[in-house]
Parts: sequence; C-alpha cells; structure tokens
Amino acid sequence: MISTEQYRFSPVYIPASFKRNTNHWYVKSWKAKDNRIVDLYSQLEYFNFLLHEINPDVQLLCEQPLHINCKFNGARLNYIFDLWVKWRSGYEELIEVKRKDDLVPSPSGNLEPKNWSLISQWCSENGYSCRFITDNEITSNRVLLSNSRQVLKYNPDYIDLSLRSELMSKITTGVKVSLVDILNLYSYVSEETFMSTLIYCYINGELETDLKEFPLSKVTKIFGV
Repeated sequence: MISTEQYRFSPVYIPASFKRNTNHWYVKSWKAKDNRIVDLYSQLEYFNFLLHEINPDVQLLCEQPLHINCKFNGARLNYIFDLWVKWRSGYEELIEVKRKDDLVPSPSGNLEPKNWSLISQWCSENGYSCRFITDNEITSNRVLLSNSRQVLKYNPDYIDLSLRSELMSKITTGVKVSLVDILNLYSYVSEETFMSTLIYCYINGELETDLKEFPLSKVTKIFGV
C-alpha cells in the first residue's frame, strides 16, 4: 500500500465553464492517489497519461498538479501543468504536453511552449523540475500506445494479492511464458481478476512483457525479472 504522504500534489480546481468546452477523457488510474478516476482535457493529455501509467519506472502521478498564477520577472504567469510524475528513482518532475505545431521560437532559437523560459525559471526557483513533451514523442511508439489503451481498461480494484504472489513465484528471473499458457493455468480465475493482477505486476516492474514491440495477443510474452 502506498502512503498518501508520498503524493505531493492533488489536481487543481478547473472551472466548470472550462470543462464544458473541452474534449474530456475519464480514466480509472492505477498510480494516482486512491486509484481514482482522473479527468483529462485532450486526447494528447490522455495518450501521455496512458504512457506514464503503463511505464514500470513510474511510481506515482497526478494530473493538473500545479497552477502557477503570479507575476514573475515583470510578466504575468497563468499556467497549469498537465502531469506530475514521481519516478521509482525518487526523481519528480512536472510535465507539460504540447503539439509541436504550437511551439514558438525561444530567444535562443529553440522551439518551446510560450513563456517556457519564464515558467522553467519559476519552477527552478521554487524547487520544481519541469519539462515539456510533444505529440511527436508521445505517438512515436504506436504499438505501445495501443497496448496501453487495452491493458489499462482493466480495474485495479480487482487485484488479487494471493494470485500476485503465485505469479511471482512461478514467473521468476529467466522464465518466459505466453499469455495464453498462463491464462490456461489459471482458468479457474476470472479474466478480470487475472488480467488486473498481471497488469499490476507489469506496471510495477515485477514482471516484464514485449508490449513495447508487439500488439497485445494470446502469444504476448511475459518475463520474470
């Protein structure tokens, strides 16, 4: 069980008037506090969220974690980051998602979000690390993105910790099995419970798969780590 003290942020308040005019994506999260349903405001935010959810190196996350609303170095900043991520290494960062076409040239000639130099300076002075990623990066691995949408439809509420222990004892370091074989072995367990437990093991780095390279199927390979 993850201590709630490890969650540095909670989602900022978004006015209802803004919500009515955006493209919403509601997702049951595996890594947000209390496995709650998160509220995302564009398809790109949704894709970015999925890729961080499924990444075994990510421990915790929170959508719309921080609202910068202040005057800084003579400019007015009004900015909400899209995601906060805590990696298993302990490193934390705020992430902004932008379409590459929406980037603007910086004074140094690099393409970046509007006012990014001020935003990153504000973050640095207030103890935060930040970066931005573009649609090109987020959609670079279409196989993984498609797999993320499929496997994360399962529900973390159905995890069976006893089954998890069994899987970990059978799929040890050096062992490789196909999904269909392990499903047949546990045919007495409901698919919802089995897949939810297996996904929990994967996204927490306890098992590895070939989901980065191949579409999810009965022959998907599962590895011990």
